[in-house]
Amino acid sequence: MSSNDRAESTPMVESYTGRVRLGDDPAVVASQVEPGDIAVIDLPDLDRTTAYQLADAQPAVVLNSAPSITGRYPNKGPQVLAEAGIPLVDELGSSVLGLQNGQKIKVSGGKVYLADRLIATGQVMTDSRREAALAQARVGMVAQLESFAANTKQFLQAEQELLTAGVGLEKVEVDFKDRPVLVVGPHQQSVAELAELKHFIRGRRPAIIAVGAGAKHIQNAGLKPDLITGNIAAVPDQSLRQGAQIVLHSPRLVQGKDSRLDSMGLAYTQVSTGITDLDLAILIALKAGADTIIPLGEYTSWDEFLDLGRRGMNSSFFTHLSAKSKLVSPQVMAKTYRRPVKIGYVWMLLLAGLMSILAGLTTTPFGKSILLLTEPYGRIVLVAAFALIALNIVIAAFSTLRRKQK
Repeated sequence: MSSNDRAESTPMVESYTGRVRLGDDPAVVASQVEPGDIAVIDLPDLDRTTAYQLADAQPAVVLNSAPSITGRYPNKGPQVLAEAGIPLVDELGSSVLGLQNGQKIKVSGGKVYLADRLIATGQVMTDSRREAALAQARVGMVAQLESFAANTKQFLQAEQELLTAGVGLEKVEVDFKDRPVLVVGPHQQSVAELAELKHFIRGRRPAIIAVGAGAKHIQNAGLKPDLITGNIAAVPDQSLRQGAQIVLHSPRLVQGKDSRLDSMGLAYTQVSTGITDLDLAILIALKAGADTIIPLGEYTSWDEFLDLGRRGMNSSFFTHLSAKSKLVSPQVMAKTYRRPVKIGYVWMLLLAGLMSILAGLTTTPFGKSILLLTEPYGRIVLVAAFALIALNIVIAAFSTLRRKQK
């Protein structure tokens, strides 16, 4: 690695010592990482979902035993970590997977040391290296789409009944009949989309499904989920204890258990499918009778669609076909419920109207005749009434502005 690469790369400390956090599932690793830890993963083609989860955990460094960009398609994970200012060292090999949770290691450039002993050497993911790898990977997009098409038949054979009739979701006893449903994914973009939908949420009070770390976004927005699924390890205890139904999603033909939920004494329903967590949440909402489904944190480009991988692409494509008549993008819904006139202007208009009426009563012949008919107390009562109404309008306007600021 050249000194020039170091200068333009994502910030990388020359030498850093921290505790190891690793495991078989990168999402679980992300849920266990504390700020300053060193996350160790084994994930070829680091996807943006996992990268967002890691970025939220704020590790000092992410070590990947595999290539973070293999060239099959332009995956977004390394870019997400770079934008979060988290260094990434990859192609470290299997040596780092033999580390133990809690061990202290030192990372210096692309080298990893345990007790001053060099155990692995990898590549620092610099800006130039990442862009070069992504440019090459875009050539592989055609092959990735061909792979998607080749796996379609196998996917449909396994998931046809679930996609067309909701078979397997009977145990999920929720009723969203004729209600809009927000499906909040774990991606960071869900935060901005929740903020854009504040008028819609306030006006329609939709049911909310949290998918993995999406529960944190819901909690930070001051909302409560009605159902939680996806990566339960990424869901805060507070969200789990708010009374939402919990659906434990496990791979097809695997009956999962969750020791954390068991230790907390929380009941949960198990669903075994081969689709993604976000798509499962969409199908649950569809099965429960939702009139509108608004998925937050979904892919928004070809690159992000390919970043889902073969399983994810098939899952997303056919789930969207199944729920097509119900799906509405958060951007469209936000524009529909965007307030066309600022409320402050309405209050000012009302106040100006009252002042005009008062001026008319006190300056025009017709107004003066009305006041004469109500003497001796009519003028005082009229002025006091209008002053009281004006005061109420001003108080209401200030209250509205304070709620908007919060």
